[in-house]
Amino acid sequence: AIFDVKIHEIREPAEAKINDEFAKSLGMDDVKALKEAVKEQLQKELDGHSRMVLKKELLDALDDANKFDVPPGMLELENTNILQQVELERQRNGEGKELSKAEKDEYAQIAERRVRLGLILAEIGNGQKITVADAELHKAVIMEAQKFPGQEREVFDYYGKNPQALESLRAPLFEEKVVDYILELAEVKEKAVSQDELLTALDDEEDAKPKKKATSKKSSAKKDDGEKKPAAQKAPAKKKAAVKKS
Repeated sequence: AIFDVKIHEIREPAEAKINDEFAKSLGMDDVKALKEAVKEQLQKELDGHSRMVLKKELLDALDDANKFDVPPGMLELENTNILQQVELERQRNGEGKELSKAEKDEYAQIAERRVRLGLILAEIGNGQKITVADAELHKAVIMEAQKFPGQEREVFDYYGKNPQALESLRAPLFEEKVVDYILELAEVKEKAVSQDELLTALDDEEDAKPKKKATSKKSSAKKDDGEKKPAAQKAPAKKKAAVKKS
């Protein structure tokens, strides 16, 4: 087919000028306010990365120091949940080939670690009477709803009608509070590192996890149970942060 097209205007990308006008287009008062907002956001992201490294090291230490057989029923349930989640991702990615025995064994290792750490953290948390308040859980639901603009009511209804989904939000809150409790008792030394060093530490931890077969899109066994929802995107960090080392 042939179409007659009239071109009204031709534009090309131009480098944005960082000035007050640009800042106001983003809802800021001026350039100074924009820079402060960006700085605060980047620092939050780096603090989050630092927390991930510290928490991973703590959980590794707990897992290494507490080797015991986990209840078979809990292990089977967790392993089933992981495999179902992986299978859903594989279907979305159009992967028809079944998981190999080696891949299934790796997911079984992930399941065993999760169950063991869950039992350890539950024992510590219950022993110290650590709980998740209803207000904290409500805040978590609000934060989850904010990820879906225009669908907030549906998200609230979903969690209101699905106690199991609500518990999937309570579990990570409980875990974080127990981790905080342990870190308060631990001797933690801070070490200043560059952004690259911090991100390398995160990459090293990813490399240390059981490997999965490479595909165009990787299937992942995520930590949270419950229904999968899209995660909010983060901007790349650009400054230095402190990584805590236990």
